[in-house]
Amino acid sequence: MATHVSQHLRNVELPRPTTGTRSQDPDGPPECPVCKGAGWLVIRDVPINHPDWCKLVQCDCGQVMTERRKRLDVELGFEPELLSLNWSHLRPVSGQTNAVAAVRGWAQRPVGWLYLVGCYGSGKTTLLSIAVNHLRAHGTDALFANVPTTLQYLRDCLGRQARGLSNDLLDVLDWLKRVPVLALDDLGSERMTEWAAEQLYEVLNYRYVKRLPTIIASNYGIDDLLDRRLASRIADASLTQQIDCGDIDVRRLKRD
Repeated sequence: MATHVSQHLRNVELPRPTTGTRSQDPDGPPECPVCKGAGWLVIRDVPINHPDWCKLVQCDCGQVMTERRKRLDVELGFEPELLSLNWSHLRPVSGQTNAVAAVRGWAQRPVGWLYLVGCYGSGKTTLLSIAVNHLRAHGTDALFANVPTTLQYLRDCLGRQARGLSNDLLDVLDWLKRVPVLALDDLGSERMTEWAAEQLYEVLNYRYVKRLPTIIASNYGIDDLLDRRLASRIADASLTQQIDCGDIDVRRLKRD
């Protein structure tokens, strides 16, 4: 009987998490060779009567991914005060109610793209942060990236790569392209050089072709974006819903 049970348990396939494993995507990065992308391991290299036999433990790759995510949060501009935001922190003012409802609904089931446009201080960054935190809390891998900060980090990576110190540039670009949900903040406020335009185009064009959920915040309307290639893709009505966050600077209201 023990042998029969052992053989049965060995054939049990564990459910795979939805937190970033992309082993089914032929274009995705290679899965962990140890856990095969499951993120968990079943201890079987002990006697069957050992208390740890068939115990479920997290694979080391999960811890590595967690540490990598924390470092990316810092490097890409997801500030510590934003990491703790949730829906209860919102105090919508006049003109923001529809934007809050749209982002909240999208975060419940992220499909397609959202483009948030509004004046400085209209709460766009807060909405993006809450959406990312909500998705992570519910098991979906999401990445927040402030566009100017991210481009500066990529420039730094390029400099280190030129000196043979690291190969982070391609790694970070790969994360931005393939992460299940991407939040881009402050699009349009970056110093737009030919190199910067190419990095943004590479990321957003990949996500456009793959139809990967993406939420973007900007002070500029789509037609006002300098890179017409990006504007054309973002303006695709079959993919993107544009959300008006209003023209009220909430920061001024707080000071007043």
